Amino acid sequence: MVLKIQPTHHALNRFEQRIKPMLSAAQREHLRDLSNVQRVLFSICSKLKLNHGDSTKQRFEALFYRDGKPPLRLALVIDVNQGVLITLWCLGVVRQKKWA
Repeated sequence: MVLKIQPTHHALNRFEQRIKPMLSAAQREHLRDLSNVQRVLFSICSKLKLNHGDSTKQRFEALFYRDGKPPLRLALVIDVNQGVLITLWCLGVVRQKKWA
């Protein structure tokens, strides 16, 4: 069973502030609609290995793929017991090693 994670308003605002400026114009346009942002965040969260634990708030890392650019490493704080994405931030860009 997949646990459906709902983002808080805080998490949606942090996506707007921290992630959206790093996207292409086409992706930003697509994510103008709040329901598209919620779908993207649900998709990212559904790929995580979420498990109920002693701690209600857990930190996870995930990748956010961008059009024509390297993916972003995201940190997500999720209350697994409540099924809520509390906040998120960008840890940087995934750089591929160049082999000579």
